[in-house]
Amino acid sequence: MLYRDYFPPMLPGVYYHVFNRGNNKQNLFYKAKNYGFFLEKYKHYLSLWLDSFAYCLLPNHFHLLVRVKPAEVFFGAKEFWKFVKGCKDPTGFENLSGLVGEGKDLTGLQDLSSLSTQQEAQFYVACAAFISEQFRLLFMSYSKAINKQEGRTGSLFERPFKRLVVKDERHFGNLVFYINANAQLHRISDDFREYPHCSYAAYLSTAATKLERDEVIAWFGSRENLVSAHQQQMDFKKIAHLIIEDD
Repeated sequence: MLYRDYFPPMLPGVYYHVFNRGNNKQNLFYKAKNYGFFLEKYKHYLSLWLDSFAYCLLPNHFHLLVRVKPAEVFFGAKEFWKFVKGCKDPTGFENLSGLVGEGKDLTGLQDLSSLSTQQEAQFYVACAAFISEQFRLLFMSYSKAINKQEGRTGSLFERPFKRLVVKDERHFGNLVFYINANAQLHRISDDFREYPHCSYAAYLSTAATKLERDEVIAWFGSRENLVSAHQQQMDFKKIAHLIIEDD
């Protein structure tokens, strides 16, 4: 089997297919309201740091197609520099904490070009660590609520969560279809286009959304082309290389 790195650092500007499931393949979502609650938590912890293109939430796992925001977003964010300063294990970015100043200007630097080569390399390591921390906070917050709801204890999510780098535009387009079609692939829905916990309906709507809907539609060329692409007959052999949950 071809080796795939399921735990690459999540770096600014890079696209990723993110996957996680319940510990021991147990459920993550027990009631209908849990799906919306998870998305609200995702919005709270990660919408400032990730662009989201597709998602599917299934009873015991989920898929996301995301792009980490540009480096400048992190550089200008007080939350990021607070994390850098307070991180208990700053492995790979130990020297960055010395850049954190006081007051409104946290770094005393104007922009990324003000960093030395070594500082810039450490900055990207810190960005990846920050994203991992935001996912940890998401999972912890959601788990706490579900454990209370279900009267359970212990870990809810597998650790660490899997992610794969999206290699090119073809990979991106295939993933949009694959992620949206997941409910039908797992025989949870007879028609994924009617499944309520995936991103497909948002592409056809004009309602406000946190998804990068216009970018997805532009990739397919038009909304009509997107619909047509999602009407294709599913062939497991053609998408086998996208499946990561059972590797």
